[in-house]
Amino acid sequence: MKDTCGAAWPVCDRVAGCILGSESYSEGRFPGRQQLIVQLKEASTVKVSLFLEDVTAAGSETVMLFHEEGCRARIRRATEGRAVLDVMERQGAFTEEAELTGVGDHLIEFESDMQARYIVKVDVTPLRNR
Repeated sequence: MKDTCGAAWPVCDRVAGCILGSESYSEGRFPGRQQLIVQLKEASTVKVSLFLEDVTAAGSETVMLFHEEGCRARIRRATEGRAVLDVMERQGAFTEEAELTGVGDHLIEFESDMQARYIVKVDVTPLRNR
């Protein structure tokens, strides 16, 4: 189910456009940034996948930030522009993941200076299922 991410959900001291789960996705354009929420009921691995289309420039860097609930901590993943496209060509999507331990709303932010359209999808796997 597509989410336009046009809402205004308060999270930490910011606003996210949507709450994504395993049944939904969103679309957007780079260059730019998007903020979304992932809701966790237990400690989990959160994997964010970007499916890129119409790429006209690799850009210099793509950054993904995974925040714990309440933004008490964050995990930053940065990938050099060309490497993002190399991963996408090999695997069909560019993915980053992080283990988040808190229960509740988690802010996920990503931004890139590449020129492309994207579809973003989130997968959540409880740590106990590993």
